[in-house]
Amino acid sequence: MLKKSIIALCAFLVLALVIGCSADSIMNLGSSLGKLSDATLVPRNPYYVEKATENVEAFIEESEKAFEWHDASDPEKKDGYLKFKSDEMKTFYRNTVDETVNLLLSARDSSASDKALRNALNAKYEGLSYGKSDARKKVFDILVRDEAVGDLLEHLTDDDKRANLIMLLAFWGIRVNGEQLKTIKDVAETLKTANMPMPLQESDYYIMLTRRVFEQIRSIANIIKSNSGSDPGDKPKIDMSVFTKFLDDIKASVGSRDYQTVGDKIAFGIVSCVMDIMIEVKDAFEKSCPDPDNPDYKFFFDYVFENDSAKASMDKILSYFDALSYIYNSKLDIAGLVSGAF
Repeated sequence: MLKKSIIALCAFLVLALVIGCSADSIMNLGSSLGKLSDATLVPRNPYYVEKATENVEAFIEESEKAFEWHDASDPEKKDGYLKFKSDEMKTFYRNTVDETVNLLLSARDSSASDKALRNALNAKYEGLSYGKSDARKKVFDILVRDEAVGDLLEHLTDDDKRANLIMLLAFWGIRVNGEQLKTIKDVAETLKTANMPMPLQESDYYIMLTRRVFEQIRSIANIIKSNSGSDPGDKPKIDMSVFTKFLDDIKASVGSRDYQTVGDKIAFGIVSCVMDIMIEVKDAFEKSCPDPDNPDYKFFFDYVFENDSAKASMDKILSYFDALSYIYNSKLDIAGLVSGAF
């Protein structure tokens, strides 16, 4: 458990540093992106709405075949969590999400009434973790209930305990100076007031964390930092203010709701799949570099849009966001998001 806690904390520390990037850096993320290929529209047909409704109604039971439930060691302080049964079941879960996304997009382009589909998406979640792990919006309240990182996260916000944390990290070969720890502590404090767009269970966070290792998260952080210049020159850039508005629209759609819906669970699956794709593209980029052990991440987006497979992966990510738009009845201006590319 201690080793797992250290790995989890490492992932959190990097995540915290990424979150702590300046607003200008985040707003200019993706300045090297090029033109995306056009999405293919599905012919209008009421059949797709009916199929999508059937799929969504069965999504929880079908997708959760991939998981098994683990009780917390101290239920008063920590939540239990869902864990993948095997690597094969991780693939099964992703395929289940993909099927649902494809049907949602088909239904979106249908002229048929989607009232039944909306009802299915808005139905209250009552799956494996229902009643065992409360849904929350506040990021800190989600993370602090995690068995691996919860206690360590509390150390970051406790002045008397942080010195002990520095010694613990040093024992594992992780050296953090006072200034770095102060930055991380400030981010941890920020997490106490930061809210997710929709309610999230701790077990959702656990699934996402355990599917990725520290080195992957660190590499993605380096990609972000290497491609976040304020001046993209003649290249198109991602206008993150468009994405920020998209998230605000999702928050408005969710409103004061404090429980999870089937749509929320599908949305979480979508975000998880987006992370998978980003890691796959990152791995392929690193292998293509002259020195794979020391990749120059400033060329990452040049690689993406010169490689058909990587470009198709980025197009797929946009289709995932399209499905999120439909779930929350919000609007993502893709043409505005990739300004100068269309």
